[in-house]
Amino acid sequence: MSGNRQGQGPEKQPVLSAVLSFILVGAGQVYNGQVIRGVAWFGTTVLSGFLIGVIAVLTLGIGAILLPLLFVFPLAAAVDAYLQAQKINAGEVVP
Repeated sequence: MSGNRQGQGPEKQPVLSAVLSFILVGAGQVYNGQVIRGVAWFGTTVLSGFLIGVIAVLTLGIGAILLPLLFVFPLAAAVDAYLQAQKINAGEVVP
């Protein structure tokens, strides 16, 4: 699709990256070839879920108010995967 990507491998599909990361946080980043970034997203999400669960137990359920925050991670990871795929397709250097 883009002529300025010679030797950089196949183009990434931003929508597919976003969907993968929404379904399994970090999977879109791995699809983009950013394995460390994907593992970091996944680990952060799992750790946050664990901590929110501990807080909910320690506060006798009051901490359950924080549970909706867990929906932020898949959304943020999906947006990140989408934007990173666009940058890769544009030929930008991505970390």
